[in-house]
Amino acid sequence: MAAAMLKLDLVSEYQKIMNMLEKLNAKMIEGEIKESIYEKIRGELEARQKEIIDKAKERIEELKKEIPSLQERAKSIALELEELEARHAIGLISSSEYEHRKMPIEREHKALERRIKARQDEIRELENLLSKGRRRKSRVKQKSP
Repeated sequence: MAAAMLKLDLVSEYQKIMNMLEKLNAKMIEGEIKESIYEKIRGELEARQKEIIDKAKERIEELKKEIPSLQERAKSIALELEELEARHAIGLISSSEYEHRKMPIEREHKALERRIKARQDEIRELENLLSKGRRRKSRVKQKSP
């Protein structure tokens, strides 16, 4: 759950900064703030954005390293279940023992599948955040003289 909060925090913080930058730009265009103040605040906000992007990149790398071990464990559990089914099919274990042993294995397998999907979803959302950062950066470069 802490990982999900990290992602939500990064995404919401990034969005807050984007909103502040929009407001800051509007204030500058309307002539309500001096250019030197605009530049100072914009620099601070963009530095915070960069920190968020760096954290998102780190988190993506952590997730990409974690997923293969989860997938490997899921494969192992699937094989365990297949073996259990074979033992039951040929009569090595009774139906009641099969059902008793099958349930926790299936539960663990489903839990692993959910964890894998959650991590894949998190990677997609964080990569989306990074692409927003790249698009914004290219727009800023185009506006600069």
